[in-house]
Amino acid sequence: MCKRNQDSRGVGELYDLRYTGNYMDTDAYSVWAHSGLTTQQVLNTLSSVQVRPQSILDYGCGVGAWFNLLSGVFPGALIHGVDISKTAIKKAKSKYPDYRLESFNGLKAPFLDAQFDLVFSYHVLEHVSDLETSIQDIARMLMPGGYAVIIFPCGNKGSFLEQIMSLMVGSRLPAEDGRTVLFFETEDGHVRRVTSNETVAIFEKNGLKSITTFFSGHFFGTVDWLCRGTGPAYINNMFSGKPAIGKLAKVRLELTRIILLGFYLLISRKTLDLGKKRNLFKQLAVLLIKPMALLMDSIIKGLSSLEWRFLRRQPSGTAQYLVFRKL
Repeated sequence: MCKRNQDSRGVGELYDLRYTGNYMDTDAYSVWAHSGLTTQQVLNTLSSVQVRPQSILDYGCGVGAWFNLLSGVFPGALIHGVDISKTAIKKAKSKYPDYRLESFNGLKAPFLDAQFDLVFSYHVLEHVSDLETSIQDIARMLMPGGYAVIIFPCGNKGSFLEQIMSLMVGSRLPAEDGRTVLFFETEDGHVRRVTSNETVAIFEKNGLKSITTFFSGHFFGTVDWLCRGTGPAYINNMFSGKPAIGKLAKVRLELTRIILLGFYLLISRKTLDLGKKRNLFKQLAVLLIKPMALLMDSIIKGLSSLEWRFLRRQPSGTAQYLVFRKL
């Protein structure tokens, strides 16, 4: 067995283990990603698809979290899904028995050449063992005139996240393919961060033309993700998992960490039950805290939405939303 197949097999086993739990289903990140702004971002990106797809592939579909949105945007299209995890595909089949869902080795999907007029992939290419091979396979399965909608982390400079990483020693780790990955991402199974220009170049080399390029998470989008899609352990690790480059950098990192933790703790109180019996002091505290939590939640959501509306064409984002058309 060649090394790439061995590596892919190991990756498949890793994700089988993860999908035995609530990974990419009901975990905090998934709840955040499939509500509000993130869904709107995906819808805005899909609006660049100028055909009515008859056959759609969700590349790296997991448990099928995007199937309902895809079928809603493109009614009547045949939905297919592929994932490296057999466990994820088994779960997805139980929810969507009428869709053709397959597991694969992560290198070549079990579908025909030119079978699909839309391939959709949400936060998958940062996980694959061989980026160029995966993109080549996506291009293979697209029919001429078909579209690829690719969403995954971005390695461009200038974002809030990049600025934070620049304050730490060793914040970027070498990846096996010669690229780099941010240190805190490895626990999530990320193996690289790629710039938008590099991503576009690989797709264009495989016969796809860049149609739309959007970006998210310049500043408020990242704050939103950290405060509503992660938790204290994740925030603490991100901001104190590596040594600061100096005293001033250490102060900036610590202040930012404390502020984000404060936002997280306040927003988490928005679900407090006002009808629950408490002593007078606690009830007064709840009556004060819950409106503040709802207000802070609304402010962060609103600022993130404005950021996406006005800055999504600015390349200094932490995630890239790319649309390609096969020539």
